[in-house]
Amino acid sequence: MATLHGHDLHALDALRLVASVGVIFYHYSEYITPDLWPSGEAPDLGRFRLWVDVFFAISGFVLGHVYADQVGRGFRYGLFLQKRVARLLPLHVVTLGFYVALGLLMFVGIKPDSANRFDWSCLVPNLLLVHGWGVCRAVSFNTPSWSISAEMAMYLLFPLFVMLARPGRGLLLLVLAAVAIALLELWSTYPGAQYWLLRASQGGALRAVPSFLFGLALHARRDWLMRLPVPALAAGLSAAAFLAALFSNIAYLPLLLIGYCWVASMVALDVQKRTGRLLTMAGRGGELTYSLYMLHMPVATVMMTLAKRVLHLGSVATIGWLFVMFAVLWIASSISYRWFEMPARRWLAASGRRSKLIPSTGKAS
Repeated sequence: MATLHGHDLHALDALRLVASVGVIFYHYSEYITPDLWPSGEAPDLGRFRLWVDVFFAISGFVLGHVYADQVGRGFRYGLFLQKRVARLLPLHVVTLGFYVALGLLMFVGIKPDSANRFDWSCLVPNLLLVHGWGVCRAVSFNTPSWSISAEMAMYLLFPLFVMLARPGRGLLLLVLAAVAIALLELWSTYPGAQYWLLRASQGGALRAVPSFLFGLALHARRDWLMRLPVPALAAGLSAAAFLAALFSNIAYLPLLLIGYCWVASMVALDVQKRTGRLLTMAGRGGELTYSLYMLHMPVATVMMTLAKRVLHLGSVATIGWLFVMFAVLWIASSISYRWFEMPARRWLAASGRRSKLIPSTGKAS
């Protein structure tokens, strides 16, 4: 079985970065007026939503890579969840707090853009990271965070999934992923039901299951990928097919399967240690993926408010402003990652261990 270390996942880190840029492009493209597109009308970019499912597959592999071997051999579920919450929660709370503060302006007569994002009935579910589990009517506040809620659901189910991912059971995981897809496809045929790959707040956690299982299957049977010939060619072809299909009329499910092929070929590059200098360099930006993902809408809210209400930029000037906006986002993400997220993560991850060093007084607190 191939052995990987955390710093060996250069190809997957590069793919994470590409996926985050894909999500950002999808959301920022809404600020481009239709007449500025080459065709004279805005293209259908709805398939860019599937970058999130690429994230779920990568997450399944990475979590399996880091934790799968520990389950059944001293694995501490509580400590695992504490570490995952320590990674997700600090920036989530900050971005949620930003939109809560912005939403409160409505009570003093100031109406922010996208006022419909402030669903106060969904504030507590957002805070508890359950807002992608079907308890909210629609995405709210920092809208991309629904997928972080779906990730949290996968963390809760992780020990069960890993029990199925013991050595030699990769095929079982693939079968389960296929069954999950079949059931979700069937669910989508019900009258009035939304297609499962379009779900976010309503069923986003269920949407994550097949991709997460697929990622775990890749980890369980990474020895298969050790034997994949010319993985660089496979990665290049699947990347070209996926990127081209994003702008086509292809159905969502075939596009998802192409995305799975891309993820698998990138894993093959990692396990065969054939990433090369370019992917290694690109992979260094992968550490900013979560920061970019969580901050891109707050940055857009501030920058586009400035563009519209202060600078009064026209549609052409807005194109240039989007590049400025991305630069600001990258800087903000770098600062957030190094000076806020990582210190907060270390503090929260260690808090449980610190508490065990404090003698109990026997009093309820």
